[in-house]
Order: sequence, then C-alpha cells, then structure tokens
Amino acid sequence: MRICASTLLASFIGLSCIMLTDAAIAQENWSKVAAQQYKKANEYERLNLCIEAIKRKIICRGCSVANIDQLFSTNFIEPDESTKGLDNLYSGIVHFGPAITPPKNPDPSRAWPEQKGWHLAFKYSKSGKIVTYSLSDLGK
Repeated sequence: MRICASTLLASFIGLSCIMLTDAAIAQENWSKVAAQQYKKANEYERLNLCIEAIKRKIICRGCSVANIDQLFSTNFIEPDESTKGLDNLYSGIVHFGPAITPPKNPDPSRAWPEQKGWHLAFKYSKSGKIVTYSLSDLGK
C-alpha cells in the first residue's frame, strides 16, 4: 500500500487544525470559568488565576488587553487618555485585594491611603496589544 506524500500532508494539516481549534475552545472555556471564579475569589486565589492565565498565554506580550477585560471584568479595551505615557503606551493595573473605599468627605490636604496587595500592572498599545506586564505586591 502506497501513501502519497500530499495525502499524508493534508491529513496532518487537517488534524493540526482540529487540535488548534480544540485548544482555542478549551482556552475560551477556561477564561469564562476563571472570570466567574475571580468574582468570588480572595486576593491569593485571584493571584493564582492570573498566574494560570499567564501560563496559558491568555495574558502575554502581544495578547489582546480584551483578555484582561474578560478575566477581571475591567474595560481597558477603551483606552483612557489620562493613562497614556510619554512612550505612547497606556497603563493599566488590576488589584487583586479588596478595593480601598473612598472617604465620604475627603480632606484635600491629605493623600488617600495607598492600595496594597498583589496586583497586575501592564502597558498596552492603542490597538489593544499588551506590551509589558508584571505581578507585584510592592505595597505590602
């Protein structure tokens, strides 16, 4: 029995496409489940979800900031001009700990307390592509 090289190549390409499609669906499903878990999670569970998203290349250099929006229920895909730096990149930050509640009657002579705990900081282009990202707990 002879197998033509082109037939073998076509079979391989078809199988590869099926695998890639299955992998993409698995990633999309993971992102949806992770986004639901994130809403109920504590700071360290949120940190672990972020690390898993990095491992799965959902958060990566060149990935869409929409992935961050989907996972953390944010809206960075619509860039805020006030976060644009001299490098023409926009900055974003996602805090994993509880948010600081603003005072009811803020004293203009005093600074707000600094947000502490683990966070994801990143920069992204106007087209929505992540350029750099880092995880830190420097505020502790």
